[in-house]
Amino acid sequence: MKKISALKKSIVASVLMGILFCGLAGTGISAGNGVFKVAYVSVAPFEDGGWGSNCYKGFKDSAAKFNTIKTFTIENVATGNIVSTIKKYCDAGVNLVISPDTNVSDAYAQLSKQYPKINFAAIDGSYVSRNVMSMSQNNAEIGFIAGVIAALQTKTKSIGFVGGEESAEIIKASKTMEAGAKYINKDIRYISVMSGSWTDVAKGKEIGLSMINAKNVDVIFSFASGVDSGVRQACESLKNVYFIAQPSEALNVSPKTTITSIIQSNEMLIYAAMKAAHDGTFRGGYVIKGFESGGSCSIGNYNSIFSSKDRAIVSDVIKKITSGKIDCQSYAK
Repeated sequence: MKKISALKKSIVASVLMGILFCGLAGTGISAGNGVFKVAYVSVAPFEDGGWGSNCYKGFKDSAAKFNTIKTFTIENVATGNIVSTIKKYCDAGVNLVISPDTNVSDAYAQLSKQYPKINFAAIDGSYVSRNVMSMSQNNAEIGFIAGVIAALQTKTKSIGFVGGEESAEIIKASKTMEAGAKYINKDIRYISVMSGSWTDVAKGKEIGLSMINAKNVDVIFSFASGVDSGVRQACESLKNVYFIAQPSEALNVSPKTTITSIIQSNEMLIYAAMKAAHDGTFRGGYVIKGFESGGSCSIGNYNSIFSSKDRAIVSDVIKKITSGKIDCQSYAK
């Protein structure tokens, strides 16, 4: 009986190994064939109408610029599965793992040591090392500019910020939004709420409506990926309530509600990491881009409700930021 049991175990093990091998082959991963392989791992959906969509498009557009890169993508990765998911790609022979999520930082800290020849890159990551790069938009500047715009537009002198899952970069943007608003008007009332999610649209709408109805907020900036859609819906449901969008142009999506969009070129960051890994020049560390010349941030189209005078004020503030006259990072502490 023991021999039969052992034989059964051997057969089962062989079948499982065959399934695993076929599964990896099905993804197109093939070590040793000379193709540079990149895995894109996303906690958020690829098409969430916000951050996830912007980053995924940036990844696809970046990948299209290379002839020798083969890509593998996965979305909706549960937090508890991040390490095992990335490890699967590492074991299969990828050369670069890239993610738009700060959530991968702990996984990178663990796996980068186990796989020192593999490069890892994340947007808004909190961990860096020799083979781990954290790429960030200058969230301190983004928050500050959002605060300036909100303070110029509000009629109730009450504005709001909605964040996703709490992280250092989201907290930074929240703090500097308050500073930017009070740079314009020190009497502004500022409400900041973390949704605890990147995907819960209903939660976003609930928070937005609560801010509007209970706190008299009439301008909201949401920095919460898929949650942003719900916040925008809350603004759209009532008159004289406005929304500052990010990271893509959104005036065409909600023309009556959107004041403007703070555009962030995640493609610029993603392409730089991919090119460095492809060319063999990848270096771990922090890479931060903002509103500076050649940076990754800009202001999109304005709604006609936002006056030319106020637009000029925003432009002047951006000039002061890029010249160093306003230090947004000092407000983020």
